[in-house]
Amino acid sequence: MSTRVGVPEGLAKPALGNARGSGGAQALRSVGRFVRRKPLGALGGFIVIALLVMAVFAEQLAPYGYDETVRGSRMKPPSAAHWLGTDNLSRDMWSRIVFGARVSVTVGVATVALAVFLATAVGVFLAGFAAIYWQLHPARKIKNGLAPVLHGGALGFPSCILPRQQSSQLGRANGAHLRTTRAG
Repeated sequence: MSTRVGVPEGLAKPALGNARGSGGAQALRSVGRFVRRKPLGALGGFIVIALLVMAVFAEQLAPYGYDETVRGSRMKPPSAAHWLGTDNLSRDMWSRIVFGARVSVTVGVATVALAVFLATAVGVFLAGFAAIYWQLHPARKIKNGLAPVLHGGALGFPSCILPRQQSSQLGRANGAHLRTTRAG
């Protein structure tokens, strides 16, 4: 014997539109949630995006060229004509900073790309070397176990990073072990 429970007629109709909102609105909500939860991360992201925009649109943002001298503007303080002033060679400092963002972004991207390439190459080489080594010596895997592998992995960390990583895994200490009681 089954009983069927009905849904009120107003609730049975599908809602108009997507319940989660459109893609753009959902993206804005997730960005807003990120800004509220991690304001320093949002500030860092804003700075990186600003540097990228400055690097791409340097010619449009800078009123003068990178090495262009402005006659009669040697060592001028910040003004409407020169937002950050001029240097001792009569060059606009804002223009130099905007064009300098292009160099900074290029160096940063090239450094990260080189690090990823070298780390991948070394990792692939060592993984292949280890695979050949373990195939030639299967008894070593059973005899030595996992301890040498973990020890080698721990030695691969810089000495300043490993304690931080371990303390983050173990949790925060509340300092209870450091407190002493006074007999009073």
